[in-house]
Order: sequence, then structure tokens, then C-alpha cells
Amino acid sequence: MTKRKLIVLSAAFTLLFVAFAGAGAASKMLAQPTAVAVVDISKVMQGLKARLQLEADMKKAQEDFMKEMEGMKQELIELRDELELLEGTQGYDAKRASAEEKAFNMQAKDQFKRQMLEREAIVSMEMLYRKVVTAVDRVATANGYEIVVARESMDTMGTPKNLQELQGQMMTRKVLYAADTVDLTTSVIQTMNNDFDVAR
Repeated sequence: MTKRKLIVLSAAFTLLFVAFAGAGAASKMLAQPTAVAVVDISKVMQGLKARLQLEADMKKAQEDFMKEMEGMKQELIELRDELELLEGTQGYDAKRASAEEKAFNMQAKDQFKRQMLEREAIVSMEMLYRKVVTAVDRVATANGYEIVVARESMDTMGTPKNLQELQGQMMTRKVLYAADTVDLTTSVIQTMNNDFDVAR
């Protein structure tokens, strides 16, 4: 075989090798189809029995706190009336000091209690959100979905104050369209409400 033919054959084998290697690499780079679903978190929260219970508990805590504050205010009013009667007497200074101390304690307790109630609300809402994420995971896994994207309802856009706010809302929306067949919102609500009923 001549040297020329050897060169030609070598070049041909090289081209074939490159072609097959490229095809193999391309096949590896092709990603498998990914099943994607959506969930409207706002609608999930609205439909949860756990949220209603949480709000009822928070409301009762607020009402109990207000009753306690009203009782302390009434005590201060009574002390003020006593001070008016004691004015100019020997026991006035001691009663005034007691009233001032009670007023200070009431103010401090009011501030502390409000902060505590707000903190409890934040923690409770965060825990509820974590339960939503867990429920989304369960529902998605059971239905063969690998990715779940947050879907915003058109109702959440509200009434923009100006054009800039409207454009901002439009640009930050995550999902523009999703078929109802890939919307897991109702299933997530049902799953969590069932869990809530079982736990009660």
C-alpha cells in the first residue's frame, strides 16, 4: 500500500472517530424531559384549615392581652382617684410612687407583650409555610413531578399605583402560563387539610 493511501485511510479513520465521539457527547448532553408543576401559594394559604386555626389563636391571644391591659388601666384610674383624695396628706407621696411604678410596669409589659405576640405570629407563619413546602414535595413526588414553580394569581397584582409599579409586577411574575393539569394547588390544600383533621 502506498504512502498516499495510508495517509488517506488514516485521515478517514480520524474523521470517523471524531464523528462518533461527537455524537456520543451530544447524546450525553441531551437532558431528559423534566416534569414541571405549579402551585399558587396564596390560594393554598387561603384554603388551609391550619391558617384559620392559627388566625383564631392569634386573635384570642390579642383579645386576652387587651383585657389584661384594660384591667391595669382601670387600676391606674383607681389609683389616680385615690391620689386626688390623699393630696396634701402624709400618705400622698407613697401612693404616688406606687402609681408611678405601676404605670411604668404597665408600659413595659405592653411593649414586651406586643413584641412577643408579633414574634409568635412570625414563627407560627414560618412553620405553616414549611408545612406547605413539605406538602408540595409529597404531592409532587406522588404525581411524578420533579420541579414545582410558584404560580402567582392574577388577583395578587391588585391595582398598581403607577405605570412603574405595574411594569415591576409584570417583570417579576414567575409563571405566565400553566395548564390546569399541572396545577397542584388543590391537591396540596386537600393534603394539608386532611393532615390537619387527622391531627386534631
